[in-house]
Amino acid sequence: MKCSLDSVLIIANTAKVGAAEAAREIAAYLESSARAVQTFSYDRGATALPAETRFDLAVTLGGDGTVLFASRVLAERDTPILPVNLGDFGFITEVGRE
Repeated sequence: MKCSLDSVLIIANTAKVGAAEAAREIAAYLESSARAVQTFSYDRGATALPAETRFDLAVTLGGDGTVLFASRVLAERDTPILPVNLGDFGFITEVGRE
């Protein structure tokens, strides 16, 4: 089975310090490798993504709430999620920014 990363969604909780900057850095890196990237700024009131698009991977930048939001809105799309923790503590988001 071949796994491709042609389309990546970045969900950034911009209430977290460094989320917007990290989203820009990740997007620039992925775009330099000819990948399509869409960035979505998450806030606690969000209930859905702006477009019904399929993604090969979603990267969440925030904390547990951000990854739970992504899990809820991406569940029917069968999109894998890489959660990155930008807070102090997280049960679900154990990958740090470094």
